[in-house]
Amino acid sequence: MTPFGGDADNSAHPTPRRGRPAKISADDVVATAISLGIGTFRLSEVARTLNVTVQSVYRRYPTRSTLLEECIDVALRTVPPISLLDPVPDTWENILRASSRQWWALCRRFPGWCTVITDYDGPLERFLDAGFGSYLESLLALGWTQPQARFSAALMVSTAARIDHFVSQGTPPGETPATETLAIAERQMEEATEFIIAGLTVDRPDWTL
Repeated sequence: MTPFGGDADNSAHPTPRRGRPAKISADDVVATAISLGIGTFRLSEVARTLNVTVQSVYRRYPTRSTLLEECIDVALRTVPPISLLDPVPDTWENILRASSRQWWALCRRFPGWCTVITDYDGPLERFLDAGFGSYLESLLALGWTQPQARFSAALMVSTAARIDHFVSQGTPPGETPATETLAIAERQMEEATEFIIAGLTVDRPDWTL
C-alpha cells in the first residue's frame, strides 16, 4: 500500500487564543476527526471545529497518524463479534457473507473508510485482527488454514473499498450519496461476494498477505 500521506498538515492554523488552554478530551478529538471524515481530516480542521488551538490538539495527538490510529480503533470496535449476529453464521459461505456485510457497513458508517484502507501504510492485519478476529477464527474452526482465511478477508476488503470508492467519486463533496446509488452499490457488493464465494468453492489459495 502507498503511504497515507504523512503527518503534514498544511492548512492554515486557527488564530492562537490567549489565556488558559481549552480543555478537550481525547474522545472529543477522535469524534471530531471522524465527523470531518476519517480518511481526510486535518489537525487544523479538528482544532477549528473544537474552537481550540492546534497546540491543544497536538497535546492529545502529536501527529495525524497517532490520531488516525485511534480513529481506526473506534471504527473497528463497531463491528459486532460473530457470536452476536442473529442468526450466527454456521457455514463458511455465510461467514464470508456476514464479513462482507460488516465491511460494507464500515464503509457507509465512516465516510472515507475506503481511503483509510487503500492508503494505509501498514499490513492489512491491522484491520483484520482488531475488528474481524472472530470471523477468521470461525473459518479456522471449520478447517480453513489461516492463510486461506486471511486471503478471503483480503478479497472482501478490496471489494468493499473499490465499490465505496466508486460511490464517493460520484458524490459531490459534503453531500450524501443518492439512495439509488447506494442501492446499486449494495447490490454490487452482494454480487461480488457471491462471485468470491463461488471461486473459493473451487479452490482456496494458501496465500499470505
